[in-house]
Amino acid sequence: MYVESVASGGYDTLVQSALLCRVVFYRRLAHEDARAELTGLRNLIFDAGYAMPEECQLDILGVRWQPRPGTFMLYRDWAGNPAYRSCQVERQQVGPF
Repeated sequence: MYVESVASGGYDTLVQSALLCRVVFYRRLAHEDARAELTGLRNLIFDAGYAMPEECQLDILGVRWQPRPGTFMLYRDWAGNPAYRSCQVERQQVGPF
């Protein structure tokens, strides 16, 4: 996971290199239409013990993803113990444009 560098302004400062996570398709609700901006959305599921900053980027198998602020959730098991966290992430373009 990368956070924004003060010197360059880009997401190139590595802060976490071994986060167990999984990117899954974003599940749309019935009232949402198939807008183009929703096609780049996915859900990120990750370890409940890690508090991910909202302003970061993740490099997962060579693809950059950025969490959407305000979408972070903590899920608990039946006993109330933290089970996992999730957030929506959006695919990012990296490199020369």
